[in-house]
Amino acid sequence: MRPLTAESLMVGSAEGDMKKAYPISAGSHGAVGEWVTQVPGHADKRYWFLVRDGKVSEMRLELAVQDCYS
Repeated sequence: MRPLTAESLMVGSAEGDMKKAYPISAGSHGAVGEWVTQVPGHADKRYWFLVRDGKVSEMRLELAVQDCYS
């Protein structure tokens, strides 16, 4: 089964559908094709989407503040 957000996005969803569901970016690490957005109703969590060729190629759920990258 593919990952699915509450807004029905999954790997393979169109970039336009992703940006319609999550129109506001919450920042990024600067990677090309990366879209980071707050999880609706959860200020402490973020969805991270990677987009390739107009489709979501990867997605993950993370805490808004990560201390494991240092």
